[in-house]
Amino acid sequence: MRYLLLIPVLIYIAASLWANFNLFPKDFMQYWWFDDLGHIVVFGSLAAVALTITHLKRIPSSFGILLVMSIAIVDEFSQLFLTYRSFSLSDLMMSLLGVTLAYILYQVYRQLT
Repeated sequence: MRYLLLIPVLIYIAASLWANFNLFPKDFMQYWWFDDLGHIVVFGSLAAVALTITHLKRIPSSFGILLVMSIAIVDEFSQLFLTYRSFSLSDLMMSLLGVTLAYILYQVYRQLT
């Protein structure tokens, strides 16, 4: 069961490597919503993993959320230095939105259980 928590981490690593080596087809990014949805899903799932771990280890959930938000910020700003990547404020906002949505769902779940 605990190995399932690695799936979002592996997806994040694979998506980053895929983008860093410019492996997307040339006409692929015409679907602007795919990039936004990808940021929301990837960072939302990373936040869900962080929230699960902090819950199981009895660590404040704010620690997990701040960690994933920091990863999102560092990830986006690191693109200023990568050849095939470029910084995008909207990508950063979508990543943070994914983290926020995961946190909201986590709080709703905690209230219901």
